[in-house]
Amino acid sequence: MEVVTIYQWFYDCDAEQISSSKNLEKMVCKAITAADFKLMHSHAASYGSYLVALAVVAESHLILHAEPHKKELVAEIASCVGAERAQVAINVVKNLVKHTRTKTFSTKHQHHSDPFDSWPEASKS
Repeated sequence: MEVVTIYQWFYDCDAEQISSSKNLEKMVCKAITAADFKLMHSHAASYGSYLVALAVVAESHLILHAEPHKKELVAEIASCVGAERAQVAINVVKNLVKHTRTKTFSTKHQHHSDPFDSWPEASKS
């Protein structure tokens, strides 16, 4: 199984747009709908000035991390069904949030039947 993870940083965001955990959760749900992911659970919360919204989907997960006082948002999307659908979800967030610049990092991992086979013995439990 191949797992693709995309991290997208959004800078100089409209602080009002990312100041509500419920608003972030709506963004997450719009992104997973557009990417045709199957929603299993979503949740949003705030911890002081830090907000987070997440969705667990059948194909993996999507998380938005916001720091409105810094006008920053980070989207993390992991997908077991390919980069195309993950990119669709990222693009939805990108179109929903006013920002001036972005930075992207992505990874691709090939998981085998037992990912622990290559781990040192001390790491297994």
